[in-house]
Amino acid sequence: FESLGGLVLYADQIDAGQSDVTSALATTAAVQPDVVYLGLFEPEALVLVTQLRENDALADAVLLGSDALLLDSFARSAGAAINNMYLSAPTAAGSGYDAFLQAWALRNEGSPQRAYGAFAYDATSILLNALVDAAQLSGDESMLIGRTRLRAAVAMTNTESRVTGALACTAVGECAGQATLGVFRLQDRELPNSSWPPQRVWLPEED
Repeated sequence: FESLGGLVLYADQIDAGQSDVTSALATTAAVQPDVVYLGLFEPEALVLVTQLRENDALADAVLLGSDALLLDSFARSAGAAINNMYLSAPTAAGSGYDAFLQAWALRNEGSPQRAYGAFAYDATSILLNALVDAAQLSGDESMLIGRTRLRAAVAMTNTESRVTGALACTAVGECAGQATLGVFRLQDRELPNSSWPPQRVWLPEED
């Protein structure tokens, strides 16, 4: 941020369970920031955002946060206070993810809150396929799944057709693909055009 010309005017810490943020807000308002970044979880972020919007000096500041706040419950509780707030979070896209969302909709109401379900699906798929490859049946119909064989089977995973895209595992079990961080814009959930998940407004490849 600073290497690109940004200036950090003030930094503070909000403790878990803290409900009095008066001092932090007063100091923040005094430096008149254009942007306020909240590295917080839902309970503390809700307290801070609500009180922040009641401060005239901060009412128009752009708010930034992370995937910890990409929750419908946070958006509904914060109401209009989250307008002009942006969150970064891992995201998935492509035909595989579209098919995953269609299958999700057949079994669940609405869409998944975040893209983590797709990553979990791919991880489970890799493990189950590796279990099949590693399993050994004996003459008495008992089954043996050796740890060494299982690790080797996972390491041999190399596919282009996973939900989150191409995945290839290493010898140490690292199977992450090229996960993409997207930016999502929150808005008051009481607005007529509001929906969940929120609108994704930026991806790196769109820059």
